[in-house]
Amino acid sequence: MRFGIVVINFNRKRVLDLFLASIERLRTLAGDFPVVCVSDEEDKSTCAKNAVVHITQANKPVSLKWNTGFKYLRDLGNVDYVMIVGSDDLISSALMLNLIDAMNKDYDLIGIRSIYFYGAYGQNRGKLIHISRAGILGVCRTIHRRVLDNINWTPFPKAVNYAMDGLCMRTISPWVKSQACVEGDCFDIKNHNSMNRIEFWMQKVKERTAPEIMYDQLSDKELKILKML
Repeated sequence: MRFGIVVINFNRKRVLDLFLASIERLRTLAGDFPVVCVSDEEDKSTCAKNAVVHITQANKPVSLKWNTGFKYLRDLGNVDYVMIVGSDDLISSALMLNLIDAMNKDYDLIGIRSIYFYGAYGQNRGKLIHISRAGILGVCRTIHRRVLDNINWTPFPKAVNYAMDGLCMRTISPWVKSQACVEGDCFDIKNHNSMNRIEFWMQKVKERTAPEIMYDQLSDKELKILKML
């Protein structure tokens, strides 16, 4: 199965640098899969240097940026799955292998149920917390093309700037007949420009996780960029 990744970004250049370094690591593992980034003009040259397609689009409505990325991958003509990843999300190598394994089993929908949030600023810098949910999360949500064909590759049919995970699930659910949740770690890097602040999640989860769980799974390049955030 051939897959592609859609990512969007806004006003987070260093965070995007970190994401692109993670793509470099994952491509050494999984081959040269396509990645498309929909964001403002300033990210164009950085994406080009990292063999990532860049499409310039206004930040709002945010949901329409995702649709643009999906339709780019549709037009490639050879993508079986599309994976949704935020520019502040780092996928571990083990998780990527598990996602690929599930794709090869031909599920309609694949995803994860847990994620780590990492503080990259202020008094919460270096703190890591773990969140689990009952259903498939928005990040790493991986959708088969047969589902996307039924919705014209438009998983976000409304122009909105929030509540997009639920909108996507409501749109694709009528066409999802099989799904799988896989194991593996994903890390959401919270900096000053994050929409959901690390403080919000730390109020909900009091137990801290050793940050080495994340550090040990990143490349030297990723760790270097992380220190500069």
